[in-house]
Amino acid sequence: MLSSNEDIDWVGILDENTELNLRVLGEYVKMKQGELSPKTTSLFMGHELTDEESTIIHHFSSSELRYPDTQAGIFLSRKLVLDLQEKYTGDPSLDFHIDPAYELTDFIKAQLGIELTNVKELCLREPKKAGDKCITYPRHPYSCIKRGDGGEQLKMLESVYTIVSTCQQYHNTRVEIVKKTWADLIPNLHFIRLTDKV
Repeated sequence: MLSSNEDIDWVGILDENTELNLRVLGEYVKMKQGELSPKTTSLFMGHELTDEESTIIHHFSSSELRYPDTQAGIFLSRKLVLDLQEKYTGDPSLDFHIDPAYELTDFIKAQLGIELTNVKELCLREPKKAGDKCITYPRHPYSCIKRGDGGEQLKMLESVYTIVSTCQQYHNTRVEIVKKTWADLIPNLHFIRLTDKV
C-alpha cells in the first residue's frame, strides 16, 4: 500500500476504543514540521510504558524496553514501515504474541535499532480541561450492568445468541454438565454437535 502511494507519511495503529482528535493531530504535526521527516527517518511513536520488574508476559526480560500503550495509539513513519517490510520474513517463530505491542517494540529494536519515542500528547485518559492537548485517548463507553438491575441484565442476555459447540465423542457428557450448572441463566442457549462426517 505505501509503495504505491507516496502521499502517506504515517501509519497509525489504534485500538477500537481509541479516540483520535484530528485537530490536535494537525497542530502537533505542524508544530513538529522540520523536526520529523517520516519519509526519510524511521520513527516509532507512542505513549511509553516500562516494566518495573521482570514479568512472565515479557519473557522475564531484564531489559528496560520502553513499549507503547496501545490504547493511546502507535504511530510509525513511512520509512519505518517500509524498513519493517524488508526485515520481516514471515518467520513462524514470530507467531506467538502474548503482548503484541511489546513484541513489536522488541522486533523493531532488535532488527532496526529503533527505540520508541514517547509522545505525551498520546494520552492515557480523556482530557479533563479544554486546553489539554491530547491527540488520542482511550474512550470508555461501556459500563457494567449493576447486580440489582435484573431487567437490563435479561435484556442484554436476550440479545446474545449463545452456542455451546462440542464434538460427537463428548457431546452427551459435556452438555449435561452445562445444563446442570449455568444453562438456565442464558435465554438463547443452543447446543451443536460436530460430527466426524463431512
